[in-house]
Amino acid sequence: MKHKLVAATLCAGVAIALAGNSATAVTKKATPKKPAAKATTTTAKPAAATPAPTAAPAAPAKASGKKGGTLVDVRNFQNGDPNFIDPGLASTVQGSQVTTQIYDGLMDIDYETSELKPAVAESFKWNATSDQVVFKLKKGTKFSNGEEVLPSSFKCSWERTVDPAFASPLSYHFDSIKGKSEVDNGKTKVLSGVVANDTDLTLTVTLTAPYADFVPEMQHTVFSPMTKDGCKAGRTYQDGIMVGNGPFKMEEPWKRGQFIKIVRYDGYYGGVNDHLAYLDGVEFKIVKDELAALNVFESGGADVSGIPGGKFNELTKKYGDRAAKSPQLVIQYMGFNWEDKLVGGFANAKLRQAISLAVNRKQINDAIFDGSRKEATGFTPIGIPGVKADAYGLSESANVAKAKQLLEEWGKPIPKIDFKYANSPTNVQISSIIRNNLKDIGVEVEFDAMLPTTYFDKIRENPGQMFRAGWAADFVGYDNFTYPLFTAKAVGGDNLTRFQSAVVDQGIYSARKTADAAKRNAQYQQAEAGFMAQAIVVPLYWNKWANILSPKVDKWVQGPTSFIDYSEVTMK
Repeated sequence: MKHKLVAATLCAGVAIALAGNSATAVTKKATPKKPAAKATTTTAKPAAATPAPTAAPAAPAKASGKKGGTLVDVRNFQNGDPNFIDPGLASTVQGSQVTTQIYDGLMDIDYETSELKPAVAESFKWNATSDQVVFKLKKGTKFSNGEEVLPSSFKCSWERTVDPAFASPLSYHFDSIKGKSEVDNGKTKVLSGVVANDTDLTLTVTLTAPYADFVPEMQHTVFSPMTKDGCKAGRTYQDGIMVGNGPFKMEEPWKRGQFIKIVRYDGYYGGVNDHLAYLDGVEFKIVKDELAALNVFESGGADVSGIPGGKFNELTKKYGDRAAKSPQLVIQYMGFNWEDKLVGGFANAKLRQAISLAVNRKQINDAIFDGSRKEATGFTPIGIPGVKADAYGLSESANVAKAKQLLEEWGKPIPKIDFKYANSPTNVQISSIIRNNLKDIGVEVEFDAMLPTTYFDKIRENPGQMFRAGWAADFVGYDNFTYPLFTAKAVGGDNLTRFQSAVVDQGIYSARKTADAAKRNAQYQQAEAGFMAQAIVVPLYWNKWANILSPKVDKWVQGPTSFIDYSEVTMK
């Protein structure tokens, strides 16, 4: 499974369950399936020189439990088309949701047991210094065109993604691999730190330094394998029929503005639970906004829909146990452009701090989400190990007096601030509340409502002065809420604020190399304190996702980053 705002939430995107929370939102149980094959589990810390236990080989998968039916989903694309579904480009939850069904990587998460398990990998083994890992692949795993999935299928896919000519916003995910900097500088197109041995079915990855979360990060779709033809394809590959190795496959191209359809791949090796998908297929309908999605659902045109802003209590009461609710490792926030002379840089920290204090998070939660979200008093969500959510002086309600004091200390004329957001009914409501909150301290904003389909592409090019965004976890780890969003290397990718601080960078890189989990998380928390002190982001709320299901849906499985495991979903 795999990465992202309420019109599109950025995510670098894989779903792992957090301790103390249910990993899934599951409706009435389906017919029991046979036990999953045993597979390796691991923690985020590299196990130096310790081999992972061997998983079951890639024997032909056997379906079990209830099988059949096509699920019509109108929740995923309830704000129009995604920007990308190609694994080398897909950077939103919505786009990646399709990608996760078509492709399987080396590792994956079992949503129902919360275990990290090998997927295409059979096992993995770290060296003594924890800067090299060898993945042993399962034998006989095939793409849906019959081509065998080999170590070289991963190497060529990764090199396609990091090629500067491909211009992937996700290429920073490979920064920890030896040879990536030489590719970035145009010296070579080869990742020297990745060695594929197709005869032995081993993929050896050498890192520039120990990185504790490297194996969990392998869940991200950007690390997917590609066919030989796919590795040669450009950015328009997604406009045709992409060939993958996941539980579903494409049989027709994406029809923009209408749908993306996938069908069960009957040659699938079985994934982490050793069975074929139960559904015959999934039709992802594409509609203009969440109100249109609800109309389609309530008229009988879909089996699952999201819940629009302002309707949480009404619809959860109306649908009862047909409303599947799940806590999420997702932060919704506002960001500032660090490079903008009016709001960015160290000199304007007090302006940003004042704006953050003026935002009434509780008002947003109560007025739009009926109190179903959790007001964010920090950036990294509660549930990530090491988080200190109340360490940054933020409260659920506004602190107008303190905000005005900070503006006085800032001592400059208050500018009218450009505020960009992806145009959806929920975002309009959120932005209106924020604008009224800021009026209370004398700050005026000018809205720039943008097309959701291309929103993040445009924000990467020009974040303006202030913008709305969100981020869903790829895996349960502090690194995922720091490195991709606040380091200099990620500018042009998912560091939408363009924030750069040598001190914060140093703290994050130091944490990545630290083997001890408690010490590592303390370093990440200190780095978070660094960017929170600059108020480069204004945390708004931590998500709880809720979907409404038709009576035809028997079992629904959703992880805490909002991804759905459609291979486990069943219909009556």
